[in-house]
Amino acid sequence: MKNTAATLLMLVLGLVTACTPAAPTPTPTPVPTATPVEVTATKPEHLAGIWLSGLGDVTSYFRFQADGTLHVAQSLEGLDDADTRLEGRFWFEDGLYHEENRLCAGTYVYEAFLGIQEGQAVRARMREVDVPGMECIDRRLRRLWSLVRVD
Repeated sequence: MKNTAATLLMLVLGLVTACTPAAPTPTPTPVPTATPVEVTATKPEHLAGIWLSGLGDVTSYFRFQADGTLHVAQSLEGLDDADTRLEGRFWFEDGLYHEENRLCAGTYVYEAFLGIQEGQAVRARMREVDVPGMECIDRRLRRLWSLVRVD
């Protein structure tokens, strides 16, 4: 009798577990991707580094230094060649980027924005506020220019 009861119990338990629906397959949680954020640059340290700007056939490399020194050249190697690079200085006043260089007279004023991704500035965008001496800069290039970090 005990054997029959044990066998019957095992049979019932087997049927119950066989008829129980399987646990649902968990839905995979999507991996979050970093959303690029754009912030305003307000001090030289925000731009410090080497950046590339390109428009059509014209490419320029910019080296912004935390001390406010600016070098521009058509190649990375040119940034270290005092004979071929454009030199200038830049600073921020009232949240705006100001630049003076030896090519064009006057102080150029832009709003400067940084594209931040994973905690690092990867893009920079400049929007014209006040740019004197229009004869030395192509009108297409001076309204809005963008840079991509290469260092």
